[in-house]
Amino acid sequence: MIWHEYLDAADIHLFDCSGKVDLATGLARLTAVARVFETQPARAGLRRLLIDFRGTEWDSEETHRTLSSATRAQFDRMRESARLRVAIVNALWEGCHSTDERWFLEKQAALRWLSAEDGHAA
Repeated sequence: MIWHEYLDAADIHLFDCSGKVDLATGLARLTAVARVFETQPARAGLRRLLIDFRGTEWDSEETHRTLSSATRAQFDRMRESARLRVAIVNALWEGCHSTDERWFLEKQAALRWLSAEDGHAA
């Protein structure tokens, strides 16, 4: 499975988190994300990231909580070098988490929001 794809024209990183995810798998993916961002400079000081959780099966709720916390910490580190716009696609709800993070039910809506120059189009 390809779990990372880069859309060069839109400067968007797509991360598909489908499948069974345990703590080791989740931390390895998070480390890989960090490496991608370390090696690829942010265009115009902005990083665009889409994370798709629709097909994710957590091995436990504790794993889910631990990885959520680790992801938030990683987002904070990524924000130190560039602004970070994150769209998260899931099967449960949608809405605005902050000005630079939004949750979506559909991948296409997330891509449109990430691609918008001001980040507010849906």
